[in-house]
Amino acid sequence: MTSESTPHVELPSDAAHNQTDHQSPRDSKGWDGKLRLEKRPVITNPGALSDPEHSDEDALPVEQIEADEGGLEAKKRKKIAEAVG
Repeated sequence: MTSESTPHVELPSDAAHNQTDHQSPRDSKGWDGKLRLEKRPVITNPGALSDPEHSDEDALPVEQIEADEGGLEAKKRKKIAEAVG
C-alpha cells in the first residue's frame, strides 16, 4: 500500500474531546440525574431508642431463648454410649 491510498483521519484535539464526550448527560436545568445524600445517619429522637413510653404497645412480647449449654457434648456422649453398649 502506498501512503496515497490510505485515507487520512483527523481526530479532535484532546481539549475539545474531553469537554464534549466525557460529560454526563444533563437536563435543561443542568441536573445529571444523581441524587446525592449525606451518608451519615441522623437520629432525630435519640430518647426513643431507650424510652419505654415510645415502645409499640401492639408489638409481640419478646421471647428469650436459653442457651443449650453442653447440648452437643451430651449428644456425642449418648451416641458413643449407644455404639459401645
